[in-house]
Amino acid sequence: MKIVTLIAVLSLAPLLAQGTLSEHYDISKRVSFAGTIDAVIMPPGELPVCFLMTVQNSGKSEQWVVAGDVIRVLMKAGWRLGPAGQVKPGISTSVSVFLPKPQSTAAQTLGTKLRETMPTGISGVADATLKAGRLAQGVEVKLADGQTLPFGPPK
Repeated sequence: MKIVTLIAVLSLAPLLAQGTLSEHYDISKRVSFAGTIDAVIMPPGELPVCFLMTVQNSGKSEQWVVAGDVIRVLMKAGWRLGPAGQVKPGISTSVSVFLPKPQSTAAQTLGTKLRETMPTGISGVADATLKAGRLAQGVEVKLADGQTLPFGPPK
């Protein structure tokens, strides 16, 4: 039991470092984004894997960064990452997310950490999206084949 608790606490460490989930996101309701994955951002260490997605919002295309869990947690949950992974640029998918609360600074904080940590930085589009505050906390991803994989904390 102690090991399970330790693993759960360690998997939430990146989240807790940025503040609590409920501090930055409206966890009272999940929202689904359907769209196209433009990029998969896989930072080293304890930062979350992120998707840059193009979604339709009120009839117009909008880009969002969807943050998930760290690489090691996703791999334990059954994710295959990298070129042979389930999620790649160009695929359509549906992602269940928590949206940011007004005045949340999570997007700017994550953007700063990604710029500092990624060897080549992040794309200008991802950077502009984070600066605009369009960061959602992913919960699960539904793939085209119907498979659903956990992508972040359930609540």
